Amino acid sequence: VLAHKFNMDEKNKPPPFRLHTLPITLFNNGHTFFVDQLPKRLGIDPYAVHATWQMSGNDGKLSRFRRAHVWNLDNDNYYDTMSGRYLTYEARYPAKLVDDSDLVNTHMRVVQYHIHGLRNA
Repeated sequence: VLAHKFNMDEKNKPPPFRLHTLPITLFNNGHTFFVDQLPKRLGIDPYAVHATWQMSGNDGKLSRFRRAHVWNLDNDNYYDTMSGRYLTYEARYPAKLVDDSDLVNTHMRVVQYHIHGLRNA
């Protein structure tokens, strides 16, 4: 059928179509890239990121791409920290706050630490 459609004879037919899976480390879905942060943990740059379903629809997808600095349609001043549009915060805490024998109070200490950090950011 294909040879007839493209007016080809059997000798000049195209090669057979092949289907393969792409490696998830280089071709990320939204969860793998934004939530699991697989490329960041492995120290690699993926070839592509596919924004899968997101509760906020297309606006949420665009926001995720922008926050990850992989949306290339904005000019550089969109991300300029001097514009005051964004607050960034590294969610790190001192190890001394953690007590594995008392997880409830550890949680409360870490939350208080983060709230204090955000208030003063």
